[in-house]
Amino acid sequence: MRFWLLLLICVSALNASATVSTYNVELSLFGKVGEATITVAQEGGEYVMVVDDAATGLAAVISGNERGRFVSRGKVVDGIYISDSFEQYQTNNSVVESNVFVFDHEQRSVTRVQDKNETIEQSRFNIQTMSVERYKTYKVTKKQTTLEHYTQHDPLSLSLSIPALLKDRESVVIEPVALAKKERKMVVHRVSLQDLNETLDEFHSKMVTKVVGLDSYELESGDEYGVYIGYDADGALEEVTTKQLYYVIGYGRIEKISSKEVNATELLELL
Repeated sequence: MRFWLLLLICVSALNASATVSTYNVELSLFGKVGEATITVAQEGGEYVMVVDDAATGLAAVISGNERGRFVSRGKVVDGIYISDSFEQYQTNNSVVESNVFVFDHEQRSVTRVQDKNETIEQSRFNIQTMSVERYKTYKVTKKQTTLEHYTQHDPLSLSLSIPALLKDRESVVIEPVALAKKERKMVVHRVSLQDLNETLDEFHSKMVTKVVGLDSYELESGDEYGVYIGYDADGALEEVTTKQLYYVIGYGRIEKISSKEVNATELLELL
């Protein structure tokens, strides 16, 4: 479910120089499962995008009160958001994990630094007391690796680059880092005018006027997940919905609750 939520949340291409937006995340078989706040700030050719998400309700119980934060920083060149670093933080009742991806565009390499702390609950039988004893052990993982493939994009920088990437083409294929544990490629494509009206019916919001399709494929197995991204007349993300019914989770949807513009300079200093 974590991969699916990240895919759903990380497709906000917002045009304002500094915007803070909040969204509800819903699954048709479970109702509301999470909340997300997306912050985008851009000034002087540099950008920062932050996504904070938290599981709610039944999803919080199942996931152990999972919370996540994703931070992309980099430069903007001709409308393309090029990532210099991508930070990924995840916590729940038993795990605290951070993954930081550093991009070296001159050497065409991406380095991942992982720091993971796990609390593992175990049990053993005490023959003297003839009872089961529960105890905790702790596992710490620290490692640094260079990824097998180079890219300019993480999931957030890719989402911001969608309008520029599709400016003169019908589709584009990108392999961003850190979208899931196994490497995936993403195909971003325009929705044809012929299919637009039918696709608009998939959205709850009547503010959606433009739609982009996004399909994610696992490179090893070919497993596919797809979403439709709905934008309003100003080009801001309004709603995202899955293309089809998925086993266990049903249909997925993320809907905007609120959005406000803030001072870009002040926001960049805070981020």
